[in-house]
Amino acid sequence: NRDATINSRSFSEGLIETFIDVKQSIRRLFEEQKKSDRISFSTLEKNGKSVVVFISFETKFSTEVFRKSFRHFADQAKDRDPNTEIVLMGATAKRLFSEYFPANTPYTYFDISEKNIRIAQNSKLFEHILAFEKVDVFYPFFVSLLKQEAKSDTISGDIPVGDTILEAERKNRRYFFEPDKDKILHFFEIQILRSILQQRLREAQLATLGARITTLQSTPQNIEQEMK
Repeated sequence: NRDATINSRSFSEGLIETFIDVKQSIRRLFEEQKKSDRISFSTLEKNGKSVVVFISFETKFSTEVFRKSFRHFADQAKDRDPNTEIVLMGATAKRLFSEYFPANTPYTYFDISEKNIRIAQNSKLFEHILAFEKVDVFYPFFVSLLKQEAKSDTISGDIPVGDTILEAERKNRRYFFEPDKDKILHFFEIQILRSILQQRLREAQLATLGARITTLQSTPQNIEQEMK
């Protein structure tokens, strides 16, 4: 539903911002308590690595919207740290990957249908992503029927590259955690992360629909031009 997806954008962006603040606040608490030697500020078992995720759907009429997004993804992924894993979602991502990356480049693939984008907490995809310290998601973003953009977000509560909020401003944000900071962080690491990822899937789904409608509407015009 287009309206539902668009209306939930600001809420999802707010969740990302709050996740960052919660995670950074807990990190500062450990530093103040002389526990800065703790490597992972997580309530889950992490593998110490980062992951970049590209979302796509199988489509015949809107491949270009994914190609534009994948170029953005490829530019970032090619310069990645050796400890960063690549996760591809959808058959279109796998086809594009073979065009932009050497044949021996490793990746993890998860099939996904445009008709069923719900992420269950116990799904193999979500359990796989939960193991990583940092999660960056790349996807096409719906602006209008005539415009879809390449977009990416850090959704794991880490400060993203190019963050526009001053470090001093973030440090001035103080949180009181009740009943327990670990329980709060655990909730964010599972439920909030899943909600944020779910919204990115809805965004990709909406952008795909918009690109498909535009392509189908322009098809008769293309045929007429070819016949002239």
